[in-house]
Parts: sequence; C-alpha cells; structure tokens
Amino acid sequence: MKIIWQYDPQYKGLAFGPNHLSFQKYGCLLASLAMRLEIAPVELIKKLDGCFNDNGLICAAAAKVLGLKYEYQPGRVPVKNSIWETDHFKHFGYPQHFVLALGAYQIADPYDGRIKGNQYRIRSTRIFA
Repeated sequence: MKIIWQYDPQYKGLAFGPNHLSFQKYGCLLASLAMRLEIAPVELIKKLDGCFNDNGLICAAAAKVLGLKYEYQPGRVPVKNSIWETDHFKHFGYPQHFVLALGAYQIADPYDGRIKGNQYRIRSTRIFA
C-alpha cells in the first residue's frame, strides 16, 4: 500500500466538490479511501464526480459508484481497511479528520503521511467493503 499524504506536492493542489475544496486541507477522507482502494487521488476524484456536496464526499453515493457496500458505525470498530473519524484537530478549525485503519490499533494517517499506532480518539467508523 502506498501512503497518501495530503501535503504531497503532487496532490495538495487538487480541488474537489462544488466548492472546490482543497485536498491539502480537506482531503483526508479521500486520501484514506484512495489508500484503501490503492488508487491515486486524482483518479478517485474523477470516478466520484457527482458524489460531493458542499462539505465534501457523500460516502454512500461514493460506495455505490465504486461498487462497494457502505456501513457507518459509531465509535471505533477494529475492521482492517475501514476509515476512522476523529475530532483531534477541531481546535485547529477542522471538526473531522479521517485515517485508514490498518488493524486494531495501527493507522495510515494522511495528515503526516505515516503508518503509526493510533493516538486519536475515534468517533466513528466507515466501512467500504
């Protein structure tokens, strides 16, 4: 799996959705999903055209386009390759941040581009299967 970093020079300038959201600032869910699917963010954004609202990705619509089942669960569900939501960066003005769960406690974090032990409080889990 290739780690996708939101600040990577090849991706940080990407924009998505009707409000042209910045991948660098708001691309953590897309980066996590791209890592899960092993696809470049630019290709994922093209595939998901029409699956965005003003706030970002509509997960259920994206799953349908990608031919996947989608499930939302509150809290941390230790399912490999699920996407976890945290509110860790809300004091910086970002109420949500998403990471790819690699196991019960290991994550791939698009914020810093690292695989590491999870240090975040997990608010919910999104499963694309």
